[in-house]
Formats: sequence, C-alpha cells, structure tokens
Amino acid sequence: MKSRLRISPSRRRPAPPPRPPGRGHPLTPIEVAEMTPETLDLREFLAAREKAIIQRALNATNGAQAEAARRLGLSRSDVSYKLGKHNIRTVTG
Repeated sequence: MKSRLRISPSRRRPAPPPRPPGRGHPLTPIEVAEMTPETLDLREFLAAREKAIIQRALNATNGAQAEAARRLGLSRSDVSYKLGKHNIRTVTG
C-alpha cells in the first residue's frame, strides 16, 4: 500500500481571489464554482472557453483548420466561422 503525502491545512496556500472574466485568461473550474449568478457572465465565460479550445486545437495542428475541425468534431466551415467570431488569426504559409 502506497503512502500519500499529506499537506497540513496550515501549510496550504490560500486560494487566490476570483479573477473577473474578460481579462484574456480563462477561469478555473474552482473560480467559476465560487462565483454567484450575479458575478458570472455565462456568455462571456463560454466564449472565452470556446476561443481557448479552438486556439489549442489550431496550435496542435500547426494551423490546419480542417484537421482542427476534425479533432473538435466540427465542420471546417464551423471552425472558419468561429475564427472570425472570436477574431482568431491564423498564420498561413
């Protein structure tokens, strides 16, 4: 049986305060869970996550939209639309 390293509560770092959405960085699931409906803009949050996921897929495929679309389960035209929607620029050539 393996022993697990346990950190005492006094040695844990306090959780950082929630960051406001829209600052160019996605929120962590814990930060979202701590937010109240009054402080969470769901559309902005989902748009930021969608943009991050598309950018990650494009980076993984070296900018190949068709391959990124296949990996995301979308059509190439859907990816193209979302690139424009989120103002994502791709490097070609």
